[in-house]
Amino acid sequence: MFKDVPEMKIICCGGDGTVGWILDSMDKVQFLKQPSVGVIPLGTGNDLARCLRWGGGYEGETIGKILKKIEKATSVMMDRWQISVSEEGEAEVPGDPMPPIVQMTTKVSGQN
Repeated sequence: MFKDVPEMKIICCGGDGTVGWILDSMDKVQFLKQPSVGVIPLGTGNDLARCLRWGGGYEGETIGKILKKIEKATSVMMDRWQISVSEEGEAEVPGDPMPPIVQMTTKVSGQN
């Protein structure tokens, strides 16, 4: 319904898990232009917000002040990674077991 709105910004209120869920859900939508995502860190850990210097948690600001900050904010591109671990084959090999094969992929999220 909103995927064709120009200059749309998404505000995510939560922690790292919520941000990941929002970004994963956005990957499934065919946006004309990938929207920016603003984060209001209301989760338990808020590692993403803290590492990006957005703050480690909600500090009691009014919603109006938060929305003004988001409106004036500059978008930055971010890499997202997904790691899949799987076993291949069941051959009996003497000695220590082989570590599982790790496959890594990356996606770039943010404004196009």
